[in-house]
Amino acid sequence: MVDRVFSVERPLLAMNSLRIETEKSQHKGFAALLKGCFGVIRNPLAHEPKILWEDDAADYLSLLSLLHRKLDDCVPTRMGGSQ
Repeated sequence: MVDRVFSVERPLLAMNSLRIETEKSQHKGFAALLKGCFGVIRNPLAHEPKILWEDDAADYLSLLSLLHRKLDDCVPTRMGGSQ
């Protein structure tokens, strides 16, 4: 889902204009952070004992807060939809 929404060629959402290589790299990195959070927070904790979750909870919540704020600033594009 993240790959589709944040593709560089035909994004459904964009966090910047994607005009220069730096913006494209930032966009790809943001998508990688989102995917990483899904993997590190959701999957292991759902299938393994919750070891040391309390020690990391505040850090995870801070990261999720940052990602959510960045998602709020993303804009829908016409590139992703059918034209």
